Amino acid sequence: MQNKKTNAFQPFYISNLEDPFYLPFYQEHRATEVHLKLNVKNKMIEMNTKFLVLGIVLFIIAGISVFQLANITGFFGLGGKPTVEVRIEDGEKTLVYKVEIGSRESALDTLVRVATVDYKTFGEMGAKITEINGKKEDEEHVWLFLVNGKVPYASCSHYYPNNDDVITFKYVSIDEAAKYI
Repeated sequence: MQNKKTNAFQPFYISNLEDPFYLPFYQEHRATEVHLKLNVKNKMIEMNTKFLVLGIVLFIIAGISVFQLANITGFFGLGGKPTVEVRIEDGEKTLVYKVEIGSRESALDTLVRVATVDYKTFGEMGAKITEINGKKEDEEHVWLFLVNGKVPYASCSHYYPNNDDVITFKYVSIDEAAKYI
């Protein structure tokens, strides 16, 4: 008697795909293969989408950073803080100052930064300038407060200037002051 060696593993070959017995196994194998290919393709698309979104976010951050740097250095002319021009016209000479202002800085606060000032406060009505750099009001002259050449809606202590305003404190006669009102 001859001993036959048998392998525990016998390869599975599909010889006839049209054989009804083998067809379901083959179809299941093909479906799994297609499903795996679609899964890999979906993962690649998902990964590419993540990289695209990350790239866009980094581009936006870089753009904002460059704009902020250019803004801080004044490259676009936007500058940092707003500035105003403070003019003190005392009848003999005119002093002109370019001053950076804070968001809650009144015209009076700005004047005090560039000149020696004395004023009286009238409660809710605000302050009235009585002396600038040693030049005092008298019975015939007053300090007139103007913004961009006009009398503003509020006193100098209640007026908060805008960027590029021209704030003028002008020493004038009472008759000349009446012309502005």
